[in-house]
Amino acid sequence: MKINNSTYMDWLKALPADDETFRECACPACGSLGLAYQYFGFRDSNFGWKLIWCEVCKHGINISRTRIPESAHTLVEESEQAEFNRQHSEIRLIS
Repeated sequence: MKINNSTYMDWLKALPADDETFRECACPACGSLGLAYQYFGFRDSNFGWKLIWCEVCKHGINISRTRIPESAHTLVEESEQAEFNRQHSEIRLIS
């Protein structure tokens, strides 16, 4: 697998407009199809951040101050967020 030097802006330009099509999106870093994402938020708020990554090369980005859709699975509790980060420690964020 060849990894290119994709930038944060490359990632933003490549992302689909809606969450339903992330699985069909090509990774800007390695070209593999299928990106994953997870919303993180705060209690009683519809804003938070979204982590997006490629399950093949493990590169990704963090989008802060994003509106969280009502139907989205959101990690709110600190313990849930810590567990997610522990289970996905191999993700390398592009800044």
